[in-house]
Amino acid sequence: MLVKQISSSIRSLKRQKFRTWFTVTSIAIGVTAIVLTTHIGFSGKAFLNKEMNSMGMDSLLLGTKEGSGTFYFAEDLNLIHKQNQVAAATPLLSSYAKVKMRNYSAKAMVWGIGEQAEAVVSLQPIYGRMLNKNDIRGKRNVCVVDEKTAQNFYKRTNIVGKTIEVFLNNKSCTYEVVGVVKSGGAIFQNIVGQYVPNFVYLPYTAMQQDLGQEGFPQIAVKLADTNQSKEFEEKITQVFRRIRQEHSNYTVQNMASQQETLNSVIDITTVIITAIAAISFLVAGFGMMAIMMISVKERTKEIGIKKSIGASKGQILQEFLVESFTISLLGSIIGCAFSVGILLMAQKVFEKAIVIRWDFLGWCIAITIIAGTLFGLPPSYQASKMEPVQALRYD
Repeated sequence: MLVKQISSSIRSLKRQKFRTWFTVTSIAIGVTAIVLTTHIGFSGKAFLNKEMNSMGMDSLLLGTKEGSGTFYFAEDLNLIHKQNQVAAATPLLSSYAKVKMRNYSAKAMVWGIGEQAEAVVSLQPIYGRMLNKNDIRGKRNVCVVDEKTAQNFYKRTNIVGKTIEVFLNNKSCTYEVVGVVKSGGAIFQNIVGQYVPNFVYLPYTAMQQDLGQEGFPQIAVKLADTNQSKEFEEKITQVFRRIRQEHSNYTVQNMASQQETLNSVIDITTVIITAIAAISFLVAGFGMMAIMMISVKERTKEIGIKKSIGASKGQILQEFLVESFTISLLGSIIGCAFSVGILLMAQKVFEKAIVIRWDFLGWCIAITIIAGTLFGLPPSYQASKMEPVQALRYD
């Protein structure tokens, strides 16, 4: 029955092709605006989360207040490793120091890290290996550099086996390069990478020895489940309150919480922009209502004839509702198809992964059909209420 009514409505719509396609196009434009703005938000959020996760922004940073003279020690690191929520943890030391290779010298950010740093701060090895437990325990003079450092000194990226001289506390120490990591992946490379072109990663124990320092100022922690970040933050704060007299000097920076806040801002912005885009759909809906009102006027005699041969109010109402349903269906499908085409084209042009939410497209089509049918209800009701005699006399 519905198929017959749709085919009948299509025949009626074909009588005014230009008017019909103008209405369909206006709805398609409204749907396209909503789909594109929403998917820009989806894609932006996914891209941002990917970048932040690759930078280590899904972790917690345990620090100390600057100038407090407090440090974390090996027992603190062991305590953190024993927590069930912790997937990996690494000490962090840093120094802006002079480095020398091939009789060339330059400034570099020198970082002391543990064997789990690859998982915590997302260092991505491209040549050689990362630092391991034996390097840490033995305080070995080995290091990992980023590819920019290799390029700056050797004009190539694979410099595994070369040596680098690092100057810490006016003391020179030579390290063998055992690995090269991708530039720009870790959080500290993204923060200061544009100002400092060279990064060198040492075993934190070897760096402690060179600095004449027993403890370390920071510990980066990666949780097995980032949803537990707030719980772990409260838990670890309570632990240090119990075991440290100067517990106020120890801080916890919840990077995962900041990421959630940023995601919330993106979600709110997306909703606002989508609401603005929805105005075009609202205009299209009122346009469809106006055009259907005109159509009802033009087909007054036709309605009178149908009623005179037995058509009920319900059948007339249904006929016009099916027309608004058909226009909404065509407009929503065309709008969604056009949006997907634009998104796929953007993915190819910008070479970035674009998120396409097929479930959202399905909901968009369904809601458009419902809204479009509701916009068609007033003219459909007007048509169904016509008296046959008055309709036949209409000129």
